[in-house]
Amino acid sequence: MNVSTTPIKKRSSNMFIRCPHCEDKACVRDSRQESRIVRSMVCQCTNAFCGHTFVAHLEAVRTIAPSATPHAEVQLPRSHAAILRGQNGTLNKYKEPAKQTLKDVPR
Repeated sequence: MNVSTTPIKKRSSNMFIRCPHCEDKACVRDSRQESRIVRSMVCQCTNAFCGHTFVAHLEAVRTIAPSATPHAEVQLPRSHAAILRGQNGTLNKYKEPAKQTLKDVPR
């Protein structure tokens, strides 16, 4: 049986930032974590005639679904959809995951 396989391309993210001047795509050249919910990104316009370099912020602003491993320092408001799920009982069945120790991890 002769089976041919095609190489799987690594899929890149479809998310991108537009240049605020010419509105072409801008590439993220560097980034720095400012806090648990904010990241600063140095972006550069891909339009050679524009060449604008700027800083953008990426910020987590609300919770859609709760984390299974919440951090005490992160306090994000719940989205309207999350509030509705809480009201109709969808999130009432949510249980805190058991904490694992190194002894619990299979070898």
